[in-house]
Amino acid sequence: MTPTVPNDEPVDLQRRATLGRVAGAFAAACLAPVLTAARAQAQFVEGTDYDRLPTALSKEAPGKIEVMEFFAYWCPHCNEFDPRLNEWATRQPSDVVLLHTPWAYQDSQVPYQRLFYILEELGREKELRARVFAAIHTDHIRMDTVDQQAAWAAKNGIDAQKFRQMSESFSVQTSVRRASQLAINANVSGVPTLMVEAKYVIGSRSDSLQVADFLIAQTRKQGGKKA
Repeated sequence: MTPTVPNDEPVDLQRRATLGRVAGAFAAACLAPVLTAARAQAQFVEGTDYDRLPTALSKEAPGKIEVMEFFAYWCPHCNEFDPRLNEWATRQPSDVVLLHTPWAYQDSQVPYQRLFYILEELGREKELRARVFAAIHTDHIRMDTVDQQAAWAAKNGIDAQKFRQMSESFSVQTSVRRASQLAINANVSGVPTLMVEAKYVIGSRSDSLQVADFLIAQTRKQGGKKA
């Protein structure tokens, strides 16, 4: 016999149980992002998940929350990280700015720093960034010398002679030296490395973007800024 309620209308207990489970699952799904965010904020600890520089460096984008990526075109981890970083950047509000600094730990890698600044001065770095990574890591094109880079640049609409001239320009050489010094000041020992607000350094780790989100939120909280 089917159980009845006081007004004698039949009740489908199985349907009621199913609806209860659906409602519970829906509530859990709604709470999940909140709980996940709370756990994420609770788990990142200075000295363990990121480091604070003894003295903050000079920011390049005053008035913005600055995220600096130290990277290298030749680095396979940077190649894998770049699409994730770009997608993350598209989701940031207007008060966050993402900058890039090329890194080298030996002289043979300096040409890749120069390549970045030549493309940047030409206003083509952002457009050609993915192509540079693909040329090196997918097509296995050698880019160790100015001539190799100039040949590749010519295939991408850049005058090879102008490229060679720019590689020796004062502005490019100055930018390379500054980048190397900045990496030393930030205690960068590998790439990709993120630096938030010119003082918080996040080494290479799978959740570096989550740590960056945490530090950005902390920066807003300390400065009373809204996204």
